[in-house]
Amino acid sequence: MNPSTIPYYSFILLPYRMNENLALLRKIARETAKFIRENVNKEGMEKTVMMGAYKSPTSRIDYETESFALEIIKDETDWNVLTEERGFLDRKSEYTLVMDPVDGTYNAIHGIPYYAVSLALYRGDICEASTVINVPGNIEYYASLGGGAYRDGERISVRKLKKPYLFVVALGESSSDFSAKLVRRARRIRSMGCASLEMIMVAEGVADLFLYDHTPKKLLRIVDIAASTLIVREAGGKVVDLNNRDLAMPLKVGVKENVMAYGDERVLEVIR
Repeated sequence: MNPSTIPYYSFILLPYRMNENLALLRKIARETAKFIRENVNKEGMEKTVMMGAYKSPTSRIDYETESFALEIIKDETDWNVLTEERGFLDRKSEYTLVMDPVDGTYNAIHGIPYYAVSLALYRGDICEASTVINVPGNIEYYASLGGGAYRDGERISVRKLKKPYLFVVALGESSSDFSAKLVRRARRIRSMGCASLEMIMVAEGVADLFLYDHTPKKLLRIVDIAASTLIVREAGGKVVDLNNRDLAMPLKVGVKENVMAYGDERVLEVIR
């Protein structure tokens, strides 16, 4: 099935405006992914060009991709935009696009084929539509509120907990002691360096759990996970904080959280 075409049955219960916005969101994501593929390997794309809105270094590929996406957004929408590099751009709209045009920058600039375009559209404080594109794989995931989650036009869903367990755990020098202990609770552990795609492994029934538990300076931002949060939830899963409360991050620069996603609540017994 052509991933640029939303299947008819995914429209049936959705308001027209939501369908229209999802189609536009996917168009922006596809054009942005194409830009990345054409430019990521150019000389100098790894160089830091500025400090972003979250006080982290911005590489040239991040800056140029975000600039490219913003031009499309300004031409085709009146949406506000919350971005990793430029922060909140207020255009007085009831809609806000939460955007991470290159999620997994380290992977992208080092030739590791696991990074994504991540876009989520909010109306007020409710996420109504989102899309995540696995750029190297050219795989498109998307969801709409109440309309389910899809991979290239095919409905996806979380799986029931089953052995052997597969956990996706974000590891590194800032990860918690609990994260280190968790690697011994499953036969297989993955740590891929792209939160949006790692969470989607839960949504499409590949993994049983995604855990991001790091020190305060290295927490996840809403731009990292807004799109994949809706996709996981529409696939039947849960996205929560580390106290197992439904994750609800405000649309503000500077807000960060540790995050867990899972499909089957029985996994909570396994990790205790």
